[in-house]
Amino acid sequence: MRSFASASTSAPTIASRASVVGRPIPRRRGDEDAVGGETEDVVFDGASASVETLAAWLRARGVDDTRLRRERGGKDVEDLLREIRVGESVLAETGTSTRGDGDGDGDGDARGCSRRVRVVSVRVRRPNDDRDDDDDDSTRCLVEVEQRYAGDDEDVARRRNRPLSEKMYPRETWRDAARRAVREELGSALAEDASMTILEDTYAVRVVEEESASYPGLRTRFTLHRVDAVVRGLPAEDEFRTVERTPRGVLLATWRYQPFAWSDVD
Repeated sequence: MRSFASASTSAPTIASRASVVGRPIPRRRGDEDAVGGETEDVVFDGASASVETLAAWLRARGVDDTRLRRERGGKDVEDLLREIRVGESVLAETGTSTRGDGDGDGDGDARGCSRRVRVVSVRVRRPNDDRDDDDDDSTRCLVEVEQRYAGDDEDVARRRNRPLSEKMYPRETWRDAARRAVREELGSALAEDASMTILEDTYAVRVVEEESASYPGLRTRFTLHRVDAVVRGLPAEDEFRTVERTPRGVLLATWRYQPFAWSDVD
């Protein structure tokens, strides 16, 4: 599938920048989009940290680590540490703690923290599918209905109802990330001669900050890169399943072609 090739899409084995817990890390001009943060932050160093170290760092900044559990699609501290090490997430210290809602340890420390993530979302379209004439923003595209890990009961499947999305690596462009997302998440369903065409005129980017659904209690700032793409070589059925091997296990996902507008998740 040569059409999916990109300049650099492999995941780094550790965080791609040197960092020191509790000290600002200078960043070159233009680094802002590479990490989804400001030019100078106090960030958590995950390269040599342990799960226990990260849990303590979170507690000291008002995040109750006991709420981070692998239940109903949730993730735990070990998952967060893996994200930090490969560069998918950055934890930055802020001046405002989330403490005060009963979730912290109540020691009066005013420091807080937020997770910074860059995400690419792709509305995967069939070659002959166009926008919905009745809605300028609605497009018939591939939507991930739900996902669960092999071995889990079906009743614990995590409902998604959104297009293909993938966290980006440091220095990775949104175009490379979009191609990697299709290759990794839909790879088990792609034909050998599959190809992908990115529709550049549909690209948009926005930044939102909210509590993470995966990590309850942890504020997360998402830099969202959104684009449409035509992918040839997927199953002809309106609904199909994929199998993806992840560090946590085998992920089973159900996909369906249906109308979708970005405003559905805004």
